[in-house]
Amino acid sequence: MGFRKVHIYEISRLNVVYTLLSKRKLLWFVQYGKVEGWDDPRFPTVQGIVRRGLKIEALIQFILEQGASKNLNLMEWDKLWAINKKISDLVSPRHTAIGEERRVLLILIDGPKDPFVRVIPKQKKYEDNNELVRLMLVDFDYLITKKKLEEDEDFVDVVNPSTRTETSALGECDMRNLKRGDVIQLERRWNYRCDTPLVRLSKPIVLFAIPDGKQQTVAK
Repeated sequence: MGFRKVHIYEISRLNVVYTLLSKRKLLWFVQYGKVEGWDDPRFPTVQGIVRRGLKIEALIQFILEQGASKNLNLMEWDKLWAINKKISDLVSPRHTAIGEERRVLLILIDGPKDPFVRVIPKQKKYEDNNELVRLMLVDFDYLITKKKLEEDEDFVDVVNPSTRTETSALGECDMRNLKRGDVIQLERRWNYRCDTPLVRLSKPIVLFAIPDGKQQTVAK
């Protein structure tokens, strides 16, 4: 009848440690307010992992490297985030920030007779304003505390009670120009994605920590 020949390939689902992929189970987290929504950075949805800082190029490269397989696999997140870091490091601007809780006053002795301040701005828009900006650095952990659930196991019993950690910090003045979705690297820290840019001085810029593939958080 002139129909084209159709090829059907069967592949297994890609399972990931400490991760629930069932829509029914993920819906439970949304309904009980454990997450902000389907685009929450802790969710394994495309919107969720992109909001956490994953670049689409990294996701495509990861999937192509895995290939199609009929075998059931339990993958670590590390490889995906390691690929993402290599891509991000090439284009991420560097900034400086310090934790607000551990900040200390520096007293310089034997300095110049007449103290002076020289400000070298990165953004002309703020060259007359050298005040530090408030930051909120947010890190995430897994939603469950077990690598792999058994078929008859209730996921509610292994829900991680603490999956979000916030740290107040102070950043350099030119970070005022960050836009939502910008990926930056804080010196001596990790890569971060700007989730909430500066709206008003009374509210901090919210930065989400991007995993680097070195398993920095362990579910407890």
